[in-house]
Amino acid sequence: MLINRHLKQRIPVEAILRKRIHPLFEAAHAQAGITAWACANDQIGKWASRFIKEHTPAGVAPVDIYGFDDSDDALESALSTFNFRIDSVVYRILGFLTNMNTEAFTTKAIEIEGMIVDRNR
Repeated sequence: MLINRHLKQRIPVEAILRKRIHPLFEAAHAQAGITAWACANDQIGKWASRFIKEHTPAGVAPVDIYGFDDSDDALESALSTFNFRIDSVVYRILGFLTNMNTEAFTTKAIEIEGMIVDRNR
């Protein structure tokens, strides 16, 4: 919850996010040729999945939706998502931190291998 100090009321963050993201869903859905949406996280992926189900006419193949957290919620709702194994994340972060002061340290980007957990089919 966010608190609006001027109006002294509580504003649910989810409602704000949904209101702001809905136009993005509409714009993406209007584009021809798009076959998949990669969302910032599983929660937005669930909203996108619901949007697609509500706005895709019968007989038209819906786009595939992918979340980004591989959360338990994604598993329960059969949302496809990206999974980054925690051991891989820790290994890359430690490598980054231990090589910060060497010549091998050339970028601030860390590549972490992951996999797609496809639940669309």
